Amino acid sequence: MAYPRWPCPLERVLRPPTHEIFIFDLDATSTSTPSPLVLSRVIRTDAEAIAHYALKVAPEAAIAEGSAADRVLLTIRRRLASWWPEVVIAD
Repeated sequence: MAYPRWPCPLERVLRPPTHEIFIFDLDATSTSTPSPLVLSRVIRTDAEAIAHYALKVAPEAAIAEGSAADRVLLTIRRRLASWWPEVVIAD
């Protein structure tokens, strides 16, 4: 069976995934205690792909200009300025 090329710089043909990641949450609508778990997704992957995204792609995205971290800081500054106008926030 031929697998498609991975859309990242690993440039290899995928082998069948060897690991699974289970994404779950608590069922907040349930009336039973403890709340039951709800499985929302199963991701099949391999260690090389996890390492690539966790150690290369995610950190690069986190420090990129205009990233989510920059937006969080901007939001904090804007809210502080509206709640406490006397405070001067330096860049």
